[in-house]
Amino acid sequence: MILNNIEVKIILRWYDENTKNRFGDNIFYIGEENSIFQKLDKIKNNKGESEIYFSYSELNILKNWSNSNFGLYEEKNLIKKIDKELEKSKKDLLNFIKGSIKKTDNEN
Repeated sequence: MILNNIEVKIILRWYDENTKNRFGDNIFYIGEENSIFQKLDKIKNNKGESEIYFSYSELNILKNWSNSNFGLYEEKNLIKKIDKELEKSKKDLLNFIKGSIKKTDNEN
């Protein structure tokens, strides 16, 4: 997924909104949330756009976080981008599973 600086800041704000005051005020994070934060933290000061890969589970978390949006134009576009990437990732995952099943069936 290609993100610009504004989109990175929006996701980091969603991150803060969705993880604060939970289990001791930012002390506990699930692995995927921490992974998303680390990926974004590396590129948050980049100028222009950055390409970043999110796993299917990370995209689902981003989708859940997006529910805390404020309805800004930039957020709406980002949500559409996340939805598109999530659907693509879901198709890729299903194709991988189908391929694995066929491979297993052929071996038997």
